[in-house]
Amino acid sequence: MGIFNKLFKKKKEVKVKKTTIIKDSVEKKEQIIEPKINSDLEHLKNVLPKLKFGWEFESTKTTINGEVIETPKDELPVSTRIAQTSLSVILMKDENQIVQWIKIQDLNGVEVNKALETSFKNLLDQHPEIGIVGIDTKNSEIGKVGMIINASMYSGSLIVLEQIWEQIFQFIGSEEIHFIVPNSQLVIFCDSKDLKGNGYLYGNAKHHFNNSYDSISEFVYFKKKGESIIELKDEELEYDV
Repeated sequence: MGIFNKLFKKKKEVKVKKTTIIKDSVEKKEQIIEPKINSDLEHLKNVLPKLKFGWEFESTKTTINGEVIETPKDELPVSTRIAQTSLSVILMKDENQIVQWIKIQDLNGVEVNKALETSFKNLLDQHPEIGIVGIDTKNSEIGKVGMIINASMYSGSLIVLEQIWEQIFQFIGSEEIHFIVPNSQLVIFCDSKDLKGNGYLYGNAKHHFNNSYDSISEFVYFKKKGESIIELKDEELEYDV
C-alpha cells in the first residue's frame, strides 16, 4: 500500500474544507488534495479505482474457432492485489454512466502504480465530501460503529488509503479495527475488541453480501495501524450476538 501514501505528500497544496457528520455532532476537517493531474495523464482523467473480489484474471481466451490462446499482457485489466487478501483494486473508466475496465494497453505507457495513484486523486477530486459517520445499531451493548460515506460505488477501494485509516482509528478510538466490505458501497467498521460489534459486522457482512447486486466479500477483515489488511475466515473471528 506504500504507493498510495504519496497521494497525500505536500506539494502545491489546495485546501478544501470538508464537513463530516458524526451522529448528532458536526465536525469540520480540512482535507489536502493535490492539484489536477498533468497533461501527460489527461487520458486517465475519468479513471477511478473500484474494489473487486479476486486478484487473478484469465490468462487464456478461446477464439471463435475453439482455439485456446494466451491473453496478451497488454489486454489484461489494470489491478493491484490488497496485501494477501482475496481483494484487489481494479481501474475503471467512467464516462457518461458507461463503465468499463481499463486494460494495460489503455495506459499509453503510464506506469501501473502511477495510474493507480491518479485514479485515487480523481476519486478524491470527484467526491470531495468523502467522510465517516456513526451508525446507530440500536444496541447499547455495541460500541462505536462507523461507515464511509459519499464515495458511491467506489467506497470499498478507499480501504487502501492510509489517510482514511487515520480517520477511522481516530473515530473509533482504537488502532485495531475489524471491517467489512460486503458490496462496493459499504465499508463498516468497529473496534476489533468489541465482541458485540464483531457480531454486528459478521451479520451484516452475510446479509448484504447475499442481498446486493454488486456483492464483494462476506468476510470480516482486520486492520492494525501500520500493518497490512488481513482477511479473516469465519472460524478466526471472535464475536458475540
